[in-house]
Amino acid sequence: MERIGVPYSEEAEVAVLSSILIDMGAIAEVSTMLSAEDFYIPSHQVIFDSTLNVYNRGEGVDIVTVVERLRKDGLIDKVGGASFVTSLVKGNISSTNVRYYAEIVREKSILRDLIKKSKLIIEKATDGKE
Repeated sequence: MERIGVPYSEEAEVAVLSSILIDMGAIAEVSTMLSAEDFYIPSHQVIFDSTLNVYNRGEGVDIVTVVERLRKDGLIDKVGGASFVTSLVKGNISSTNVRYYAEIVREKSILRDLIKKSKLIIEKATDGKE
């Protein structure tokens, strides 16, 4: 059986993270659309989850508060350090488009889930024999 590439968009994931780190309004917009599991890249999952935790605690969300939350939770090294988190906002990403970026991330997540479920169906249908 032919190997299928994993659908994800690193650019869209970074754009979502950048948007929510620079604009608290963007968090409110995507918090109902996405979960950490929708991100493919593990460090992005952790950063998104930590950002939501800061937001849900009613704290101001920015690079400083998210990096501090990651440190307190012992996760800063898992995401590549404070410099990696800071690098997420160095591009010229507009938080105005955050809904579109989130839709891309969600779409790729749904596709990965469909692939996973399809593989399970094939395995069950063939008793593990291809």
